[in-house]
Amino acid sequence: MGELGAVQVSEPTRLCVGGVRRDCLPVPEIREAMKRADLTFVQAAPAPGGAQGAAVLTLQTPGGLVFDAKWRSLGSASRFNDPVAELAADRLQALILRPEEIVIPPSAVHCQPAESYGRRLGHERDPVAGSRCVLGFLSLWLHGSVGMGEARREGTVPGEAGNPDPELYDPQRFESDPRYRRNLAHLNVVAFLIAHGDAHAAQFMVYPDPVHVFLVDNSVAFGLDHRSAMDERQDLARIVVPSVPRETADRLRALERGEVDSLRVLVELAVRDGELVTVEAGAPFGDDEDRVRRRDGRIQIGLTAEQAEGVWARVLDLRARLSDGSLGVSD
Repeated sequence: MGELGAVQVSEPTRLCVGGVRRDCLPVPEIREAMKRADLTFVQAAPAPGGAQGAAVLTLQTPGGLVFDAKWRSLGSASRFNDPVAELAADRLQALILRPEEIVIPPSAVHCQPAESYGRRLGHERDPVAGSRCVLGFLSLWLHGSVGMGEARREGTVPGEAGNPDPELYDPQRFESDPRYRRNLAHLNVVAFLIAHGDAHAAQFMVYPDPVHVFLVDNSVAFGLDHRSAMDERQDLARIVVPSVPRETADRLRALERGEVDSLRVLVELAVRDGELVTVEAGAPFGDDEDRVRRRDGRIQIGLTAEQAEGVWARVLDLRARLSDGSLGVSD
């Protein structure tokens, strides 16, 4: 494996979020790039602090865009790690947030050639039945961001370096800083909707200037075990902010059940000549309790029926709070 940072990625690396519109990478552009089947593998590097098969892949599009993305194979799934949730979290945020408002890194399905997988990543994974590739998920690596420890030492975000409690909600700053208020409200809403089970401080990364905070590890979500350690911490998977932006409240009110149910099929793939190709998604098939469903050479990946029902219940919860005033709206 290579070393993270050994390969120069394309500039600019910062996403166009948090009010930045120039010298930045548009979110729709990188989302489309990450979905391409013809990405060229450049190198793999160990993910800092990574476990469960996580790595950082450097990939290049035919047009020359080079980017890094965290990789988790489908085969790494366990009761404490659901790589499908990374993709579902990104798709869910897109239902209520504009691209420049996102709080979760863009994610995509990807397939690595099985013949070189072990050599490239240092461990073995089985290819999808009938194919010659190992299926997994990419999440954009946020170059230019810093961890919560560094952000706290610089005073960029609230809290003390080294404290696992996120402590991101500060009432005074929420009241006085419109950009911070908007970003934090969106973080809270998305973490609540995906039922993030482990949103401790190390799960956040920060663009320092202007400040924009991301929730970067979303593999414990949508009903996976909620970590008991979060019970004594400021848990953004519970609503802690007093208000959300007016436009976001309007989108939540307008969200339709069918849009949430679309998360049942995040992507549909077909095995053709040993390759996995993306095809038009159809109605969910197979067992409602499975996140990965196979039928007649096709594979659907998405939330279970129960997980989608849980998302809709949380949407209704937010609507009720907005209706009774327990969750306000802000400009």
